[in-house]
Amino acid sequence: MAAAKRAARRVIRVPHKKNDLYYGMQYSRVETYSNALLRTVRSELGGAAFFTREDLLQLPAFQHISTIYRYGIICTLVRFLMERGDLVSMKRTDLVFKENTKKYDPEPLAERYEATVRNVVRSLNGSFGVMDVVAVWKTDTDLTINNKRVAARGVLARMLREKKLKKQNEFEYAKV
Repeated sequence: MAAAKRAARRVIRVPHKKNDLYYGMQYSRVETYSNALLRTVRSELGGAAFFTREDLLQLPAFQHISTIYRYGIICTLVRFLMERGDLVSMKRTDLVFKENTKKYDPEPLAERYEATVRNVVRSLNGSFGVMDVVAVWKTDTDLTINNKRVAARGVLARMLREKKLKKQNEFEYAKV
């Protein structure tokens, strides 16, 4: 029974010709670009526990491409790398290298790093924004800037509900 389930989930690889299309891109280019993306991600985000497509959009190697086109390319390349088995999607947004799947922790970032974000907020003076918290947050190098931003937004929202912070304007907070 278990062997039948594994066989049913197995991806069938179809050999591609050089000029075949893969979601609108030449297959040979998809292979080349995906290998370049994989090398870049390993060098730039290799220490991250997980990363998102948003993190991939911010990679310096792809900044010369316009945003909307870059997003389409990144999505196509991520889909290709997932089909090839180099990347695994752990949640809707979280991607990990196949060798890091056992290290992945699905606990929400805001809960996991709440104490750290609260300590960072205590160290700030005056009004501050989410990115100010991220800029001061020097620990947890296994998180990307986007992951820290997500965690900070969650904790700041919780601190607002607890009335430990007040909102100065749409983007800034101040301690009560």
